Amino acid sequence: MPTWLTALGNRISLFWQSERNILSAVVIVAILQFGILGAMIGNEMVPHVSGTTIRVTTVPVDPRDLFRGDYVILRYEFSNSNSIPGYDAPHNINVKTVYVSMQQDGTLWKAVGISQAKPKEGVFLRGTVKHGRIEYGIESYYVQEGKGKPIENAMRNREDSQSVIVELVVAPNGKASIKEVHVQGENHSR
Repeated sequence: MPTWLTALGNRISLFWQSERNILSAVVIVAILQFGILGAMIGNEMVPHVSGTTIRVTTVPVDPRDLFRGDYVILRYEFSNSNSIPGYDAPHNINVKTVYVSMQQDGTLWKAVGISQAKPKEGVFLRGTVKHGRIEYGIESYYVQEGKGKPIENAMRNREDSQSVIVELVVAPNGKASIKEVHVQGENHSR
């Protein structure tokens, strides 16, 4: 066995013989775990603390994939990159991150532009292009067990394009989070 490995093993062995060192190691590991968990929670709360609330409509998704377990898959008009004004398919085909500018149209908001550069002002959503679709991290909405059927049924109602309205909170950096889902007179808040 190499000398350096034996010396390292001896130092580690000496470290673990002291109760104080063991307690210090446990405290450091606990602080790291809580720090990482806190950072993850904090990152998800950013839109709710410093964001702008906007309302958008959903579009139907293939009914076979709408409800899996305890969540509903949501799609938006602005998830289809070709439906956004200013989208240049050949130019943006390999782009990973895009910024979709939103503009209020009555009580709802709609996509009015797309860019590879982060806009300097206004409300915009940060998304990732994957196979011609843009994902924003707001495509899954978790519900209580058995509460997803009214949302699914309302999304299938193609006669009323506003049967399901999603209220988003959008942070200044474009990160969005679902605040509420409104289904023709019902509210599904988190």
